[in-house]
Amino acid sequence: MTERNPELAAAFDFARRVRDPEFRKVIHDHGCQSDQDVVITVDNTPVAEVLDRVFTRCRPPALVAVHRPAAPLSFVFLAVEPIISEMNSANPPEGLGEDTSIGMLYDSMPSTNGTHFVLGHNRSYNVQPVSAETVSV
Repeated sequence: MTERNPELAAAFDFARRVRDPEFRKVIHDHGCQSDQDVVITVDNTPVAEVLDRVFTRCRPPALVAVHRPAAPLSFVFLAVEPIISEMNSANPPEGLGEDTSIGMLYDSMPSTNGTHFVLGHNRSYNVQPVSAETVSV
């Protein structure tokens, strides 16, 4: 038996949920626009891989939906936007290394929508958690 791709399963779950008007309303109320690109991933995907997808495949800002079945919406969300100009003051959060996953990055961010600049693949990114954790559906 072949192992099921967890990101593919997350994408199917997101597609199923996005058909629900209440789910759409919640993510819209928390900053997601109808024409915004969405990158669907899972907790253990490396940050560098997710940021590369955002940079090469999305119109900024992109919504990164991290599949977490235990979360109120089964996903946690990050708004990610590449910063074209170099920023000398941009520093990654402490402990962010090559093996850091997108879930670890989300967990390291304050719940108050604080902005972090993350360096990856010689690019800078503006990353903000989107607060949908406290919403009950």
